[in-house]
Amino acid sequence: YRDGPHCVEQCPDGVLGERGPIYKFPDSSRECRPCHENCTRGCLGPLLRDCLGDTLPMSRKTPTLIAVMVVGGLFLSCSIVLLVLLYWRGKKIQKKRAMRRYLERGESLEPLDPSEKANKVLARIFKETELKRLKVLGSGVFGTVHKGIWIPDGDSIKIPVSIKVIQDWSGQQSFHAVTDHMLAIGSLDHSYIVRLLGICPGPQLQLVTQLLPLGSVLEYVRKNRDSISPQLLLNWCVQVAK
Repeated sequence: YRDGPHCVEQCPDGVLGERGPIYKFPDSSRECRPCHENCTRGCLGPLLRDCLGDTLPMSRKTPTLIAVMVVGGLFLSCSIVLLVLLYWRGKKIQKKRAMRRYLERGESLEPLDPSEKANKVLARIFKETELKRLKVLGSGVFGTVHKGIWIPDGDSIKIPVSIKVIQDWSGQQSFHAVTDHMLAIGSLDHSYIVRLLGICPGPQLQLVTQLLPLGSVLEYVRKNRDSISPQLLLNWCVQVAK
């Protein structure tokens, strides 16, 4: 028989090695092949069922390794999900802070007529490239109101805003009416009143205000008058009174 580089009379059968007894079996080409590691009295083939006599219990290394790999995989997956959530939350907080910074910042505009005693208006002058109109929300005395977004120059943040487009403000009467309307809104600073963010001069004057995503209270009351509780109506009345 051939056992590695050596020729032997028979394959090792219980020969003491570094890790214990060595058992081998001859294959069809008379090569000595190792028995299964759990064989204790020799074997007829390489599998556990080919062992002669009793066998050692199956090694627990493989299940333990699988368990460690599963736990490690779960830990890695949870870590990745946690990092993604933290990154997403950080970006959301950063976006809110940026929006608050842009919404609170403005320039103080003086009344057009020095004789007027109107309050200063905290607003900004927008560029037409910063504003994008998306859809029409309604129309009023001076023009049409659009839902839009404001993308400040040099930034990628998109701030939802309401854009009132004045159709014709070239006439003297229309100009003063629009100016009075702008000064009236811009001089007010109250948590229950929509704040004027600024104006965008051009062929069509655009007044930019905060966007009310839930729409008009009046429309909501008309559509849901039967389901609105008296307590909620009273709360709204208190807010209007303030």
